[in-house]
Amino acid sequence: MQLNKVRAYFYEFLARILSFANNDEYKIILEQARFFYDNLEDLKEEFKAILDCSFDEYKKEQNAVFYDFSYVNVPFDASFYDEGRDNGQLKIKTIKIFNKASISKSISDNEDSFNVLFFAQAYFCKHNQDEFAKELFADVINCVINEFSQALKEHKSSILFAHIAKIIDYLVDIERLHYSLSAPSVKKNYIALSMEKKPFQTRLPTQFSKINMQELTSFKEHIDE
Repeated sequence: MQLNKVRAYFYEFLARILSFANNDEYKIILEQARFFYDNLEDLKEEFKAILDCSFDEYKKEQNAVFYDFSYVNVPFDASFYDEGRDNGQLKIKTIKIFNKASISKSISDNEDSFNVLFFAQAYFCKHNQDEFAKELFADVINCVINEFSQALKEHKSSILFAHIAKIIDYLVDIERLHYSLSAPSVKKNYIALSMEKKPFQTRLPTQFSKINMQELTSFKEHIDE
């Protein structure tokens, strides 16, 4: 039970810091970073880097790493790391898991965007729905998380997000141990191929899923319960 609470808090923190946060939401991120810094012997340097980062610095780097199309950006959806394109099989797998768990997302990012995946894991861990947490981790997150983390570390503008990648690695190691899983072999390094494009030629923006907000169970609402 206690382990699930810790896992949920880790996932929630990562989901928030990867999301498009405003100033008030960033204050919550800093509160969570302070909790980990004060209570976790590992990752002191990583959480200190976050605590020392202002909101303006955070947003500037986030934009440079994920959204600045003047240079290669880090793709945000799991499907890209699996197939080299968005809206692939990992998105379909994620939607099937969400349907079985009777939950829906309440933010505009794709179902297999890493912040959505982490919010879902936080929800599953908090509510002790380990069957769904294991399936989402084993069949979606674990398949591509190493490539996502590595892309964060290697991006030319990544300073804070290189620290965040190490926090992701730490949680992934815990999850693989918890579920007796290992990292899969990389079939094709789509990120390396993308990073070789200079100057960067942007892909068309992915069309976000259209959803009826009134019919959804919000991850953000539940993780605050």
